[in-house]
Amino acid sequence: MVRCKMTVNEITESMGGSKCDGSGTWVSCIVKTVKMSPVTGGSDENKRFWEATPSGQLVFTCVNPEAVQGLKTGKDFYVDISPA
Repeated sequence: MVRCKMTVNEITESMGGSKCDGSGTWVSCIVKTVKMSPVTGGSDENKRFWEATPSGQLVFTCVNPEAVQGLKTGKDFYVDISPA
């Protein structure tokens, strides 16, 4: 497993198409796009993460608003990467 510590830089909302209704028919719904980058400083732990991963970006779009409601711009989060 690889653990990243990322800062939420931006959360945008737009209309997108999805199978939101579960019927198999594409319908319009609100999607949220989250952009994150590695932490840069502010604590010793953040400095250690930055030394290992000084640049990068994680971007994802989600049709489930509950899945991203805890994410806030400017806040740090761990992102764990492990084999599926």
